Amino acid sequence: MSAGDFTVTGGTLTISGAFLDAIEADSAQFELRTTDGAANYTANFTVGITSSASLPELTLTSDGYKIDESNDVIFSVNLNENAFYGVAKAGELLDADGDYTFDADNGTLTIKASYLMKNFRFGDVE
Repeated sequence: MSAGDFTVTGGTLTISGAFLDAIEADSAQFELRTTDGAANYTANFTVGITSSASLPELTLTSDGYKIDESNDVIFSVNLNENAFYGVAKAGELLDADGDYTFDADNGTLTIKASYLMKNFRFGDVE
């Protein structure tokens, strides 16, 4: 992997799609080496790789989020043969048991009003 195959921003490592597309296996093992100036750290991890000819499609089916109302936001999801792993905001996975629901049979993703009110009520628009 060369420097052009990844970026590091705000503590998040992003591996380029072009690099992952070039890997022919279902998974790849990486070694991440970092330093804090005083010590070196090494972490080994495996990344599962799935590829699909088409990207997933999300379509808003509710009225969207209204800051002055407590309402769920609902999306129709077409995975196009991709896998659903979860929902994240700023790199942090949301709780599938309270922040959102995903109904694979009906292709429906619901972001719960309680999560939206807690995180976006006063203008947090990340």
